[in-house]
Amino acid sequence: MDFETLRCFLSVAELQSFTAAARRHFITQPAVSLRMRSLEEGVGARLIDRAGRRVQLTPAGRLFQARAEEALRQFDRGLAEVGDLLGLKRGRLVLGAIDAAGIDLLPAPLKKFHGQWPNIELVVRVESSGPLVEALVAGELDFAIVTLPVDHSGLIVEMLEEERLILIGPPDVPVRVRSSPARLFCAMPLIAYPRGSVTRGLIDAALERRHLAPRVAMELSHPEAIRGLVEAGLGAAVLPLRVVDRGGPLTRVPGLSITRRLGLVRRASEEPSPAALAFREIVRSIQRLRRPRAGILAT
Repeated sequence: MDFETLRCFLSVAELQSFTAAARRHFITQPAVSLRMRSLEEGVGARLIDRAGRRVQLTPAGRLFQARAEEALRQFDRGLAEVGDLLGLKRGRLVLGAIDAAGIDLLPAPLKKFHGQWPNIELVVRVESSGPLVEALVAGELDFAIVTLPVDHSGLIVEMLEEERLILIGPPDVPVRVRSSPARLFCAMPLIAYPRGSVTRGLIDAALERRHLAPRVAMELSHPEAIRGLVEAGLGAAVLPLRVVDRGGPLTRVPGLSITRRLGLVRRASEEPSPAALAFREIVRSIQRLRRPRAGILAT
């Protein structure tokens, strides 16, 4: 039994497929099957039910899955601590980011970090704020860049920046419609972030304060996809200014402007690894250089 076999087992459990797990680990499907048989022999129990089109974990497999995840977290932490002693020459840094941060905030610090410490494995998970906070609390991430506020006493939040969200419509919105949010929403529906997301909550609160209740036609978590749908004439949206500025022309409708805060979040129960601390300092230094710029408010 080795840690690569455990990682392979967890991939099989997540993907419910030997073939998909093989692709993830760049090995053959028979090699995955061989590793799983060897693991089951070492554990002394059948962990995987191979009947049907998708593989499923047995009750023993589900129990072992939780312990394997815990063991790998401790192993990765140990690698990071050893890497500390070796001057960050090995280890693993696992980051989470919302879609907008993954596009706009992460590339520059990741490039700089990798240039200084190329042997540190970088893993980035892009999701909405809610799942990222849950993953951070569960110990699956070192840091996450999410939309604030974050309501969890076990986390430390460091505000990174504030950005402006504006109301937009398709390029060909008539002049009489583009004069106000109320007229725009009478003419077309809203393409919104998913209900329950932090950004959707900010937008809904702003609409309610202005006594606006647009019909929501679609819900998507990716701002670039929302922008594309608006550009195609399928509705209006409230998006970050820097997303609006990318791509073709859109109609900017006055009367609705929202400030969204983005923050770097970590667990309060443990000190970040030196790799995580180094990454945080790079993010801080780059953010200082970015302020102020179009669409971002100085803090």
